[in-house]
Amino acid sequence: MDPRVQRTQQALRTALFQLLETQALNDITVTRLCQTAGINRRTFYIHYQNVTEVFTDYETELAAQLRAGITAQHPDVDSLLATVNTILFSNFKGFRYLCLNRQAQHLIDDLKQLLLTVMTEQLVGPQPTPAQIVVLQYTVAGLLDSYVAWVVQPRTVDFDVLMAMNKQLVHRSLALL
Repeated sequence: MDPRVQRTQQALRTALFQLLETQALNDITVTRLCQTAGINRRTFYIHYQNVTEVFTDYETELAAQLRAGITAQHPDVDSLLATVNTILFSNFKGFRYLCLNRQAQHLIDDLKQLLLTVMTEQLVGPQPTPAQIVVLQYTVAGLLDSYVAWVVQPRTVDFDVLMAMNKQLVHRSLALL
């Protein structure tokens, strides 16, 4: 991708997340977004038709990052968890907005299914028993729901503590396999 396009998209995304701190997505105007990003409206319309498309573009990119990170070969479950943690933390503002507004519950559901598929393949193989599937579904749902709860509720633990707790809970759940 052309570096100028990348800079423009990043400036718009950064401005969007800044504005989302105080406004709902539907209340942000193209004019306000462009002013905040330091981009003119004409440039905006070369890339997007409306403000929502900026967020949709981000959502698509986040899904691709997660898919690539999760489906990569991991030597163990700790490596897989570290990848998920890194991606979610590096995309904290966008993930936070998704969680707070439940606008993209489908992304979280897709992520659960993807993580379930990868963990099944990597941990139990092509012929999992019904009991193994239940344990893995429980593990995946609990893991991802803990991230959502951490973002949505006032955070009483820091991210490192959350990661350590998730790691311990995942290991205990997987011990049932």
